Amino acid sequence: MRTFSSSKHSYFLKVNPNNPPWPAYRGYHEYSFAHATMQSRLPTILGKAIEDATRTLNTQSAEDHVVDLVQCIERMGELMTDLSGNAKLRPIIDDDEADVALWNKEIAKYFQGMSVNMSIANHY
Repeated sequence: MRTFSSSKHSYFLKVNPNNPPWPAYRGYHEYSFAHATMQSRLPTILGKAIEDATRTLNTQSAEDHVVDLVQCIERMGELMTDLSGNAKLRPIIDDDEADVALWNKEIAKYFQGMSVNMSIANHY
C-alpha cells in the first residue's frame, strides 16, 4: 500500500490497476511508449504469430493438430480485429487451463467496459 501524508491527514491507498504505484502511461498519449506499443508493436507481433501459425498449419496432417491451429489462428484474428477496432475488453475464453477464472475476475473488477487499447495501454 502507498501512504500519503499531509499536515492533517495520513491515509492509505490500495495499489491496483486503476491506482498504480506510479503514474501509468496511457495509450491515448500520442507520443508515449504505450501508444506506440498498442498501435504498432502488438499488431506487428500478432500478425507475425498468425503468419507463423498459418505456415505451421500448412505442414500438419494430424487432425487434432490442424483443428488446434485453426482455432488458434481464428482467436488471434479476432484479437487483431479487437486491437485495430478498439473493441471492448471481454473475458478470456475458458479452455479449462490454468487461471482463466482468476484473470476474468480481475478483468471484471478493474476493466469493465474499457476498450482493449485503453486497458492494456494503461499498464505500460
